[in-house]
Amino acid sequence: MSKKGQFDNIDVLDLIPMAKCKSLEKSGEIQLLLPRFTGIFWGSILQPLLPKNRAWIKVKLDAKGVTIWDAIGNGYSVREIVQMFISTNPDDSEQASDRVWQYLLYMEQHGMIELKEKDS
Repeated sequence: MSKKGQFDNIDVLDLIPMAKCKSLEKSGEIQLLLPRFTGIFWGSILQPLLPKNRAWIKVKLDAKGVTIWDAIGNGYSVREIVQMFISTNPDDSEQASDRVWQYLLYMEQHGMIELKEKDS
């Protein structure tokens, strides 16, 4: 997860987001599946014991979120994802880079993705 100041000396548009959670696609909708329990004790002992229908927190993505999620993990940089977002949402082009970055940062802070530099 990101720490304060982690992205201070980096051009965040060059970062590459990578998925860290499972996703489930049903009839064009995407749900992200986050484990209900994480950590050494709860995640390794309790999580496997939960019934499948209760083991995961399901996060449903809207159409704009699906556009971003589809690009994650395919080696696209944040800059390229912003361009894809603008091509499918031209009405939001004025604030697209800030909105996409805030969305990705939220996902990173909640353990859904990891933001990597191109060389790492």
